[in-house]
Amino acid sequence: ACSQTVSCADILALAARASTVIEERTKTANLSGSNNNIPTLNSTIQNLITFFKRQGLNETLKKNYFLDLKSVCPRSGRDDNLSPLDLASSAKLDNSHFKLLLWGKGLLTSNEVLYTGKDGKTIQLVKRNAEDEGLFYEHFAKSMVKMGNISPLTGFNGEVRRNCRLVN
Repeated sequence: ACSQTVSCADILALAARASTVIEERTKTANLSGSNNNIPTLNSTIQNLITFFKRQGLNETLKKNYFLDLKSVCPRSGRDDNLSPLDLASSAKLDNSHFKLLLWGKGLLTSNEVLYTGKDGKTIQLVKRNAEDEGLFYEHFAKSMVKMGNISPLTGFNGEVRRNCRLVN
């Protein structure tokens, strides 16, 4: 949509940066312990549920939604399959994303834990944004201004990738 302006790599970098700012429970990295509580790529659904429970999470993804996603993301083949983040109104900017989280239909784990995690603040934000579309628009506008003020790399210090997997 915005070729050579914002790439998926840029978005992922911003998300990773935000998650490190938000997550302040630990100040150290531990290579040997880093993968202990991460499910493997071929985990069964029961293994995933067990891993979620160990982290204090639960399996809130609705079974029919899981089956829908499974049909979009087959076990074999390429990894270029697409699924909208918001099945209710994927072509419209609205608060449906938050409503879907309440209904157990959050596509991204990082979004799902906003509602299922232990932080009461995020649970309340999800509920309020789901209930009040005007409030969602207000929060969205403020967030876009904040993201716009994050200092991007410019000139020879950075690049907008044409392909997320490749350096230009």
